[in-house]
Amino acid sequence: MKFAYAVIVSAVLASTLQADILYTDGTPDYLHGDELGFRIEADSFSFSAASTITHVMFQGLSLNPPANYTGSVYWFIYSNASGIPGTTLASGFATPPAVDIHDFATYSAFQFDFDIAAFPVTAGTTYWLGLHNGPTSPFLPGSQAVSWAAATGGIDPLPSQSYDLSSASPVWGQAANPDHYFQLSGISGVPEPSTWLMVSVGLALATFLKRKK
Repeated sequence: MKFAYAVIVSAVLASTLQADILYTDGTPDYLHGDELGFRIEADSFSFSAASTITHVMFQGLSLNPPANYTGSVYWFIYSNASGIPGTTLASGFATPPAVDIHDFATYSAFQFDFDIAAFPVTAGTTYWLGLHNGPTSPFLPGSQAVSWAAATGGIDPLPSQSYDLSSASPVWGQAANPDHYFQLSGISGVPEPSTWLMVSVGLALATFLKRKK
């Protein structure tokens, strides 16, 4: 019965705490982008409420088909250090497929979706999302990587930053485009009243079944 109780509670929590889109930076600009092969490109973000990020989506520009895409995306979440990326708080890599969403004369726009290890964010705190296509060392030459699509109407006030891996002494500097298009999904840290209602109903049902037993 303890097992059944746990299953019911877990099912209720899973059904109510589904990942939602928490942050969208502008709309994609398919005319411009910043190269991810020999750079780490970073864009800032912040949330008004405590949340947990579990998924990243971004759009990139590349030749069609993207034969130059290595199939790996390295991601980083940095603290904010006076308007530029600071300490690395989390990192990892994913192998998302390049999903063709728009074809142009000589290139195409692709969408990349991948999960990350759950990362909790504090309300009102600025963070940076960093992306890189392929290994950080040895890095990919510019002709062999995807560019992170720029964004129009971006909501973060800080200009995007770029970290040139081909430099002997790389430092963060302002990227060619002030914003990049991306979405962050996850779970809000403050459940809605309906969530608590569903959890209460599930607990009541589990208790009823236990007493009936």
